[in-house]
Amino acid sequence: MLSYAANVAVEPRFQVTLAVDIDSIAAGSAARVTFETDFVRDMAAALGVEQSDIRIIEITAGSVAVTFEVAATDGLDVADVLSSTQPTIAGAE
Repeated sequence: MLSYAANVAVEPRFQVTLAVDIDSIAAGSAARVTFETDFVRDMAAALGVEQSDIRIIEITAGSVAVTFEVAATDGLDVADVLSSTQPTIAGAE
């Protein structure tokens, strides 16, 4: 289901919590860039979509909670895929 804001479609948003110390990927650090790159690559592979379909919205503490959007989700049950395959994402489970 798409929601709309200012006539612009917003992709479905999801959140995963990873066992990563938020301090180890401080905003603006090389470690954060690597983490985000790895997250997008691994999430796209796990879901069978293009990396360009994954967009990180925010990263917050709570281990590390990543909110992200996935474009092209027609017929894709993100929660089911992630819960059934339990992939390693950005080096974390």
